[in-house]
Amino acid sequence: MAKRKAKRKVERTHDSIVARSIRIVDDEGNVRMNLGATATGPGLCGVQIMGRTGLPLIDLQVTDFGEATLSFTGPDNQTAISIGINQSSHGMSVTTKDGTPVLYFGVDLTKSGPFSPSQGYLFIRNAETNEQVIFPDPNKGNVK
Repeated sequence: MAKRKAKRKVERTHDSIVARSIRIVDDEGNVRMNLGATATGPGLCGVQIMGRTGLPLIDLQVTDFGEATLSFTGPDNQTAISIGINQSSHGMSVTTKDGTPVLYFGVDLTKSGPFSPSQGYLFIRNAETNEQVIFPDPNKGNVK
């Protein structure tokens, strides 16, 4: 008896696909990833990766103005970590469950510091007492 050859699945390769949005779904049809672009507003492009609930867990957004944000969302649908850049600053924040920032560090591109043309800073907030510390202290005059 002759062996049967397994049928090969035909795959096609395209050099280019043009679309405003691409949605990737799981076996049950739930959207798990969305890649999209729009010309409205600031010309926003983004990628969202969704969890089982359909809410985005990872969200990357980019605008025509050179702004970009990467956010990680917890199961409670609150942004837990956000990393962003824009024309005046670059930074990262970590938040509590209710979305209140407790740690933020970044660079203020509009101010100069002792080591470079930009001023770095660190903001720490105690979520229980609401006390906060900012480095460098803007009240000490060490920020130009």
